[in-house]
Amino acid sequence: SFARDKEAAALRLEAAEWRERHERAESEVATLLRETSQLSSAASDLRAALGALEASRSVRADEAERDAEQARRASFQLEARVCALEIECNERSSLLQEAKLAQQTSQRRLEATLDCMAAERDGLQAQLTRAEREA
Repeated sequence: SFARDKEAAALRLEAAEWRERHERAESEVATLLRETSQLSSAASDLRAALGALEASRSVRADEAERDAEQARRASFQLEARVCALEIECNERSSLLQEAKLAQQTSQRRLEATLDCMAAERDGLQAQLTRAEREA
């Protein structure tokens, strides 16, 4: 009985740890989604700025060309970062799904253990009742 209680406590602790990991992973995914959105917006702003620079090329062709190249580089760098963040977000989402599945498995194991312990308790109670009647 003590070993089963200990095992049940260990399973509850494991389930709590999975819940905590799950919550942390959800928070990280939300942060990455916010960062991705911000970077996407910044990349869009840079593309708009690039368009404005290219329109003014006739006025200051050389200077506008240099600025446009810098803006293109910055835009490509931001787009690369957005892609990297999207990949990281997807990876973390996969980890989150794995954590959810592991938590569900731990929960089912805990429930099964508790059901077995309850059945054993009921059997012992029935034996005790029979012994008391016989005594």
